Formats: sequence, structure tokens, C-alpha cells
Amino acid sequence: MAGHGSPTSTLHVDGTGLHVVIVAGLWHDQISEGLIAGAIRALDSAGTHSFG
Repeated sequence: MAGHGSPTSTLHVDGTGLHVVIVAGLWHDQISEGLIAGAIRALDSAGTHSFG
């Protein structure tokens, strides 16, 4: 992954108490894994419940 051009946000989302499921298709392992990892990081930073 390039690591540049990533979206940034100053918006604070409080996901405390939320349970979120990430559903992903298998298309290209490296790209899919990167997208899933990014989604998990965003959910963790919002304070959602982690299953794992």
C-alpha cells in the first residue's frame, strides 16, 4: 500500500457500546486484508466492541 493519500478526519465518532460486523468478499488478498485492517483500526478508534 502506498501509505499516502489516505483520508483524514477530525470528526470524532463515539462508537462506545456498538457491536459492528465487517463483511468482506474475497477479491484480492493483499487489498482486501488492507481494507479490513483499516476498517478495524477505524472501529477501534471509535471505541466499538472488539470480538477477537
